[in-house]
Amino acid sequence: MSLTVAEVRQRVAAALGALPEWTESRYTLDNFGADTRSISQHAFVVGAPSTELADAERRQVLPQGALVVTRLVVRFLHQVRADRQVGDADDGTDAEQLAIQTVLAIPRTDLHIVLDAAMASREVAGDGTWMIHTLTFRAIHQFALQA
Repeated sequence: MSLTVAEVRQRVAAALGALPEWTESRYTLDNFGADTRSISQHAFVVGAPSTELADAERRQVLPQGALVVTRLVVRFLHQVRADRQVGDADDGTDAEQLAIQTVLAIPRTDLHIVLDAAMASREVAGDGTWMIHTLTFRAIHQFALQA
C-alpha cells in the first residue's frame, strides 16, 4: 500500500500524541520552539523535510509506485528548572528514549521506520529553562506515482 508523506508524518504524530502529557504543537518544524512563551512540557512537532528514492529502487513503475525513504524529524521540549538542571536534563533524555521506542513500535505493515545515523541532539532554548530535543528517523514506504 502506498503512503503519502503526510500520512507517514501523521502516523508518527498520532503515536506520540497518545503518550501521556505529550501534545502536538500547531507550529511547523522550522518554527517550533522559536517562542518559548507559548509552549509546554512535551509539546512536540513531527516534520518530514525530505523524501528520496530508496538506494536499491531506481526503477519507477507508475502503477506500482516507488520505494522511498522519507526523513522524519521529531522535536519536543523538556523543561529545565534552575534548582534541578542535571536531573531535568536526565529526564529529558529518558523522554527521548520513550519517544524513540514509541515511534519504532508503529506497526510495520506498510511503513518501516528506523533510527537515522544522527539520531538525537539537544539544545537550550529561550532563557535556558527549556531544552529542545531533536530525533531523526528514516521511514521506508511505497510512494504512489499516479492517482
